[in-house]
Amino acid sequence: YMGLFPGVEESPSDFTARVESSLSTVDWLQEKGASLPFSIEKKVPYYDWNYVNSSLREAFDVRIEPLDAYYSGKSLLLWHGGMTWIFDDGKTHSRCVIQVKPGKNAMEALLHEAIHAIRLPLKSVVYEEIFAYMPARSWLRRAFGPLFTKSFEPAVFLFLYAVGLFGPLFYSGFFSTAALLGAHSFLAYLLFRLFFRRHKWQKAYKKAEQMMGNRKKARYLLFRLTDEEINFFAKTSLSKLKKWIEEKKAADLRWRQIYQGYFS
Repeated sequence: YMGLFPGVEESPSDFTARVESSLSTVDWLQEKGASLPFSIEKKVPYYDWNYVNSSLREAFDVRIEPLDAYYSGKSLLLWHGGMTWIFDDGKTHSRCVIQVKPGKNAMEALLHEAIHAIRLPLKSVVYEEIFAYMPARSWLRRAFGPLFTKSFEPAVFLFLYAVGLFGPLFYSGFFSTAALLGAHSFLAYLLFRLFFRRHKWQKAYKKAEQMMGNRKKARYLLFRLTDEEINFFAKTSLSKLKKWIEEKKAADLRWRQIYQGYFS
């Protein structure tokens, strides 16, 4: 429905309300007297979504109607190509507005943020960046883009590295050595975390491929799953998974859609 799918245990009425509200978040904010930390003068035009939808269709079998999205670099840090701003409406669902920094990578940033917006109702964080960087054109982005999953992590790494490099100009060598050690230790932790998450994702992906007999459909399926469900796929036998899916489709709107789209 408009490229969005139901969230965790979301009822049909709540799902319909969330979809209908997804195109008018800025109007809703203005009615509440709230403001965004960036300009909304330059809205992402309809034709820019053609690239997004072409990539989404190929990667995840999704085509989304244009959301509230704007080109603006205000309030974005140096390493941010875009941001999905999330707002709680006090009901059962959240609203979002997409901000994209203008430039040569703007279209890819819009695609990246659109993926976050689509998966927003799944309330997942572990595999978000893996999915969001999956359609990236550069293999370096696909491989190492998901290294940072929280906005403060690049700042922590850069701060430690800067203190380590320039510390001797102001402090003793001990502080700079400790900062460099901290930066390298933090980087090692991030690399290990990414390796562990990719390993789990890959196990779930192979399980889904065995079940569905199709690599693309396996990827489409995982895109619609929560973190907990992906972990469950990774560690559960095929026979138990099939039984579990039968139970889920009987009680959950999202799983009924998944079953009708990829299993029936």
